[in-house]
Amino acid sequence: GMHAAWMLDRLGADYVVYEAAENIGGHAFAHPFVTADGSEFPIDTGFVFGAPTSYLAMKALMAHYDVPRTQTSLALSGEVDGVVWATGMDGMDPEAIRFQRLADKHVGDRSLDLVPFKWWLTYHGFGEDFRRRFMTPILSVLFITDVGLYEVSTTFALTMMAGEARWLDFESNAQAWVVGGSSGAYYTKLFEDLRDHVKLSTPVSAIERKDGKVHLTAYGPDGKIEEVYDDVVLAVPADVARALLKDASPLESWLLGEVRYTDSSVAVHTDT
Repeated sequence: GMHAAWMLDRLGADYVVYEAAENIGGHAFAHPFVTADGSEFPIDTGFVFGAPTSYLAMKALMAHYDVPRTQTSLALSGEVDGVVWATGMDGMDPEAIRFQRLADKHVGDRSLDLVPFKWWLTYHGFGEDFRRRFMTPILSVLFITDVGLYEVSTTFALTMMAGEARWLDFESNAQAWVVGGSSGAYYTKLFEDLRDHVKLSTPVSAIERKDGKVHLTAYGPDGKIEEVYDDVVLAVPADVARALLKDASPLESWLLGEVRYTDSSVAVHTDT
């Protein structure tokens, strides 16, 4: 949402950002973590890390606002049914190594674009046990859920695990970067340029298209707001968008309803 606003601002457009929360950034929230000695520092719980080849536009904006990136190495591990593994460990399960070799071989094969990942795994002899012990834990790092992991395109899944754009693999720790000072610090700097266009604590309750315009209803600190715009950008989860669109077509309602969500828990801890 804030990046869309930044682009509109540079284009000289007349725009308004409606933010339901008291602060900007939404998903990019940094939790104030207190250590045993009482010191405090922010821990990202939304936007956590980026791969070396990803988020090119965001990297450019971070440089524009003098927000540093900190390089890091992510060790990934799993423990399922007493089977313990970690990236880079000696004696990694042979099936994980076999998968890695096949991923290296098949990454970039565009004939796999529309092949569900589960089909490809089954074809190569990777069964439910392999998925549960190895694939689900490592892919959940990216998606923060185990729902729908094997319905994605094989091309997409292999790109995550092999090739030039790889994020994850079973043989080495993931090279990544995090936002210096937390992603919250980055959005705070972005906000400074845009604050006059942002309405905080102002959730939108309804959007309806009429006569080529978009009618928007929201509720701010001073009460109900009703405005008419040429266009509206929905930078919200699919289920929220579906609820806001009061005149959604059957196709729009179905598509937005196909995106599913699950609850998850995150444990923040020190190495010890």
